[in-house]
Amino acid sequence: MAGKDTFNSIAYVYLQNGAVQVKTPRNRNRFEAGTLHRFPEWQLSKKAEWTFKYIGSERTATMTSQTPLGPAAYMIDGNDISWWEFRRKLNAKETGGAMAGPHKVIIDLGKTEHIKGLKIKGPETKVTASYSIKNSQGVDINVTPGKGYHAPHSVYASFLKEGELTEEFKKGFCNTAEYTAAQEKHIAASGKTIADYYGEDMKGWWDIKLSKEYDARYLVIHFFKGWNNEGTGPAASVMKVAELDIY
Repeated sequence: MAGKDTFNSIAYVYLQNGAVQVKTPRNRNRFEAGTLHRFPEWQLSKKAEWTFKYIGSERTATMTSQTPLGPAAYMIDGNDISWWEFRRKLNAKETGGAMAGPHKVIIDLGKTEHIKGLKIKGPETKVTASYSIKNSQGVDINVTPGKGYHAPHSVYASFLKEGELTEEFKKGFCNTAEYTAAQEKHIAASGKTIADYYGEDMKGWWDIKLSKEYDARYLVIHFFKGWNNEGTGPAASVMKVAELDIY
């Protein structure tokens, strides 16, 4: 509460390629806007041409508590308000959640790009609403996704040229638990924390400088592990990515 008759509202405005978060004070008695927010013309980035050829896991459960859904599209939508989030399924005993699918994607960049590095942005909030999944008896089982930022801790990537994304390659990539054949493997150093890579307030980007430069049409990535709840080390069954970019 900002005062007896004034409060802050948060609105999610969904556009073609993302969600924009707007905060504005309101007067309870007259319902007047406190500040006029004037936005520049929306510019579509190069990522407007990107499409997914494979998605290992994404959250599509119903939005609750003002938490956005977590489809992979949010990772390349040109803004870092929303995020791609790992998906849960029921465990074998149907008593709680378990990881559903690997944190893998194959992205068609739309054209051949010259790539020197990757940049990854994590979410700026730990808040992620729980949701329910029906078990085999039709009973709703509550699932808690995680309690941390869960930005990537380890990234395995390859860069494919035109014609290299064959069905055989896709089968091998999609069906392995760990993408050990990746051209690039980048893992957060032992003893470091999530703040060393994404900043104290999570407003920074993990800048991954590749070992060599690539000309590629397809970006193949396995986000192998995310940061744990405390942000002090890796965890295998969590992942959130607010934004992915190349340079």
